[in-house]
Amino acid sequence: MEIPRRIVCEVNPMTPTILPLRRPTGRRACRGWLLASASAFTFTFAASAQSAPAPASTAPASSDEEVVTLSPFEVSASQVEGYAATTSLAGNRLNTDLRDVGSAISVVTAQFLRDIGATSNETLLQYTTNTEVGNIYGNMANAGSGTQLDETGRFANPNQNTRVRGLAAADSTVDYFLTDIPWDGYNVDRIDFQRGPNAILFGLGSPAGIINAGTKGAGFANKGAIEARYSRFNSVRATLDYNFAIIPQQLGVRLNVLWDRQKFQQEPAFQDDKRISGAVRYEPAFLNKGSAHTTIKANFEQGSVRSNRPRSLTPGDSISPWFLTGTATGYNADGTPYTYNNLNKIGFDARGLQDGNIASIGADGRGQFVQSYNSTGGFPSGTRNPYWQPWLGGQFGAGYFGNPMAIFSSGDSSANTLVNWEPSSVRGIGPTGAIDKGIGGIPWSRMSSITIYRDISKKVNLPGAKFGLTRNLSMTDPSIFDFYDQLIDGPNKNEWQNFRRYDASLSQTFLEGKFGFEAAFDKQHYDNGQMNFMTDKGQQLYVDVIQTEADGTANPNFGRPFIADSGAGGFTSSTNREAFRLTAYAKHDFEGGTRRNFLTRLLGHHTLTGLYSDDTRETYSRNFSHYVADNAYKDFINGFGSNPATINSSVRAVYPVIYLGPSLAGASSASGANIPNPDAQAVVTGGSIRAFDSTWAATTVNPADPWENPLYPVGHQYRVSTQSENPANYRGWISTPIAITNSEDGHRDDNTTGANRGKLITESKAANWQGYFWDGAFVAMYGYRKDTARSWAVSATRDSEGRAIVDPGTFHLPDSSILVEDSSNSWSGVLHLNNLLHQRLPVNVSLFYNRSSNFQPKAGRVGPLNNPLTPPTGKTKDYGVRFSTKDEKYAVKINWYETSVVNSDGTSGFNSFYLGQLFTDYQSARNRYVFEVSDPTNPASYHSGDPNQWIYQPGAGQTEAEAVTAQKADVAGWEAMVKSLPQEFFAAWKLDLNQQSIDQLKSLTYSTPSGFSIPEDNISKGTEFELYASPIRGLRLTANASKSEAERNNVGDAALNSLVTQINTALNTTAAGSLRSGTGPTATTALQNWNANFWASWLSVKGQEGNAVPELRRWRANLVADYDFSDGPLKGVNVGVGYRWQDKVIIGYKPLYYIGDTQTDNFALATSAKFDLDSPYYGPAETNIDLWIGYRRQLSPKLVYRVQLNVRNVGKGDSLIPITVQPDGTVAAWRIAPTQVWSLTNTIEF
Repeated sequence: MEIPRRIVCEVNPMTPTILPLRRPTGRRACRGWLLASASAFTFTFAASAQSAPAPASTAPASSDEEVVTLSPFEVSASQVEGYAATTSLAGNRLNTDLRDVGSAISVVTAQFLRDIGATSNETLLQYTTNTEVGNIYGNMANAGSGTQLDETGRFANPNQNTRVRGLAAADSTVDYFLTDIPWDGYNVDRIDFQRGPNAILFGLGSPAGIINAGTKGAGFANKGAIEARYSRFNSVRATLDYNFAIIPQQLGVRLNVLWDRQKFQQEPAFQDDKRISGAVRYEPAFLNKGSAHTTIKANFEQGSVRSNRPRSLTPGDSISPWFLTGTATGYNADGTPYTYNNLNKIGFDARGLQDGNIASIGADGRGQFVQSYNSTGGFPSGTRNPYWQPWLGGQFGAGYFGNPMAIFSSGDSSANTLVNWEPSSVRGIGPTGAIDKGIGGIPWSRMSSITIYRDISKKVNLPGAKFGLTRNLSMTDPSIFDFYDQLIDGPNKNEWQNFRRYDASLSQTFLEGKFGFEAAFDKQHYDNGQMNFMTDKGQQLYVDVIQTEADGTANPNFGRPFIADSGAGGFTSSTNREAFRLTAYAKHDFEGGTRRNFLTRLLGHHTLTGLYSDDTRETYSRNFSHYVADNAYKDFINGFGSNPATINSSVRAVYPVIYLGPSLAGASSASGANIPNPDAQAVVTGGSIRAFDSTWAATTVNPADPWENPLYPVGHQYRVSTQSENPANYRGWISTPIAITNSEDGHRDDNTTGANRGKLITESKAANWQGYFWDGAFVAMYGYRKDTARSWAVSATRDSEGRAIVDPGTFHLPDSSILVEDSSNSWSGVLHLNNLLHQRLPVNVSLFYNRSSNFQPKAGRVGPLNNPLTPPTGKTKDYGVRFSTKDEKYAVKINWYETSVVNSDGTSGFNSFYLGQLFTDYQSARNRYVFEVSDPTNPASYHSGDPNQWIYQPGAGQTEAEAVTAQKADVAGWEAMVKSLPQEFFAAWKLDLNQQSIDQLKSLTYSTPSGFSIPEDNISKGTEFELYASPIRGLRLTANASKSEAERNNVGDAALNSLVTQINTALNTTAAGSLRSGTGPTATTALQNWNANFWASWLSVKGQEGNAVPELRRWRANLVADYDFSDGPLKGVNVGVGYRWQDKVIIGYKPLYYIGDTQTDNFALATSAKFDLDSPYYGPAETNIDLWIGYRRQLSPKLVYRVQLNVRNVGKGDSLIPITVQPDGTVAAWRIAPTQVWSLTNTIEF
């Protein structure tokens, strides 16, 4: 629905603005219209917006037009001409001419949105200045910079997946109230972009800026529009926009309705968006008399979004390596090469695949996971296993550690089979008959599959791997799995959003607009959530390489592709906002008297604005497991000892596995496999599960009788054992009952693993002055703001089963709060040279300068010692020049900027959780050795089973005595390290490491501190160019370009950096680093686990300090042009083109290796690595073209028909864009490039 574009303003924008609105009744327009039109000609067309072209004249209002009066606190879609807006509230919260504001503000008009077919951030931000947006149609992936890219967290609210100036996501606002609700074009008139912080708008907020959606307001005319859009992939969208005047010139209402069913190329991805919104405007005649004017407005919106969003990253490839033949090269610790076997499509035996003590290792498909022998088969302990397969991972799929496994035999089946293929010996007995939780004749039977590339690169010591520089490989061959047309999750992922919003305002002006105020109130509720089947490295396609199951039976799924992940679960989050805002202004014009002289011209006119606001935000979020096994099964598999299994532990968290397509065992290559995705939702149900029962069953056998253990060769010290270790004496593999709790069957409370509440109350006071000097030649602005924020935060406590207690009676906010106070300011100056020089220049030239700041009161952010973190702060500097022709048909703005953010929440890219897990893992090992127990959680396991469970076995060239001595030294070193670290760290992570006697043994756990954050600093510098032009009648043209250089620095606060340095130094320079996780000589040491799980990725992240942020294009440029034919045979036709270009992108750097401070070519001996910033690896530049053609026809005086065909990404087929690389420059990860899409839109206006 269009409103006639006729604008009336005074030179000072504080005077109410009069807009004509045509109405069907033909009543007489207000008396002041002709005079107002003359004022419009004087102001609007002499001083345009940020570069707006404008018509040469304005015709007087006809007698069948009515008026609506704009207050200084609002702008209208009518204050535009084509692609250029003249005013905005973004500069100082009042209707201000954009050319008089020094900050970086851009406005997207309704005409621009309609021409390019944009309806959201996803479809708009590719075109706007220095902005980026992720997701399938975006211009970046925004999935982080770690070794494993993960976009899972972006699905629940894709509208927030943005970045401005390469820094961070901008805050979203609706009518300048902060919001979580994603905007949609069905009820939006304009989008205002404020790049960089602005203290006048929000002292609290994202330093990247704001994206404000200006909603459609009610008017005083009876008119409307119905729109229907059909798009590629069978997407359908329908909207209704209707405005009705209840009382002419006084009371109007507007209704907007949206029904949007969007589908995507990846089936079955979709997004359903249903909304309704309304607006009321009341200008009571009995109050609008004389020099005063009153406006009352109210708005509401309610909606819901249901989706299964497409993925923009290709899946990880754990299938192709199975087909690698021959051998490959790895590197020893000194850098010398060696060869290892490729997989050659081998099938493996799950019985002992990961056990290094098997006498027949390698001969029958067992033991190949183990890199070195454990004193077996006549080989010295520590000898490299010639059958070793480094491509094998330590788990089946992504995170299987003996979980109850739900097997779906096909992607179109909802029936599952339950198994647990990891034998539990929890009821195993010793020679005396007492339970010692051990059955020595059972090999370590953990299933395996092909690991991710990050892990194999560390195993075989590829260049850069030990420093965390290698990255996982993603799939590039769609003939293996068509990731273009198929969503790997199938229907097993979904997201939801529900929201409602109400706001109301009263504005009042006095003395012809010299004074005024606005009181506004806003209330919002927003909740969203997500159910995931795959997260992190679970976004991977695997092949089942297990030929023989742990029970000795043949695997019917050998060679079949599958997807699986232990992270199956979801989250919910809700936010309630209430905001009150009072804005008042006063203006004084020194030229307002009867005399005009040098002094009055110099002093000009001024506006002083005051602001008071009170904002409350309450948040509640929780995470939950999707499927959890019952307590009876837990007791069966885990026993009744002192180690109760939590609901998200491997004992109880159900592990779904979905097989896809037939076996590939007979194929010679993965190419051409055409693996399908799931087409049915996999719903896990209980029943019975096949598992190993470790209950003693041989009632006639004496457990102390001798028995030879076949896992060890004849003559080995553990070959001679007792019947207590003979698996044949136990019940063995059986079917046992299991019940499954499904979070989506009303059991989210039962399956909740974590929950958080928060509250933030912010009181703000601000003042702003704007002065126009010397006939408006110099415009100055200064704003000061003080914000006081109080925050409360709490994390739910957990019961003994790890279940978060969310009972409102106990889970509530604390009485005490955190107080944050800060002030920020903003000032700018604009010099209009032609005003100063009495229009002597051939073109208009304006110079501008702006400085501004803001901060974010993040509730309860803490470092690793529970130390409070300084709130994030942002500062920006903008300066530049604006040129325009005298007729304003051409205008160019050039802006140089520097924006910095300090202490922002970073995307760390490393496993911070391992700061806690390191100590639970190796303190448990320490306890096993010190107290000589087989189970470090159970005092009753003292001296139970074989002594090798608590005594080091000798390594290569080591005697048993030397191994025992080394063990004592390692334990002492570990204890010394624990004692030397800050004890605040252990308290913050709830780590109890004070086991001084055997009766203090227990299951060790840790908890990441509530609010734990890893801050970092960001800085962005660059130049922004904007052009608006109207060279001939009917032609609309706009272009923008940006040059950006953004980097991050100072990752982690001082406490975190100090803690990491202390731990790393101790593990590298003392015996603490040699402490083994198990007694075997090849057991992973504390240093090895630290390097693999934390230090390598930490080095990678720290090494990128000072480098370009991920996916940042140095240059971006956009052009949009549309031409309307106004006469001739093509009258009513419009044609348009959009051109988007992105510069080549740095996707990595060549690493340099050092021994100490000396550079070396031997990456294996290197002690550190850093990136060579002079040797970047680039991804290609990108160009996209959009075209559209439309037709508009007046069917009757009251009926208009419009149709438009848009084609976006013309000529683009299926293709990939590289986003990360390996140390040698080969591409590691790809995102799916936007493909050609089209939409046909039909609109009827009435």
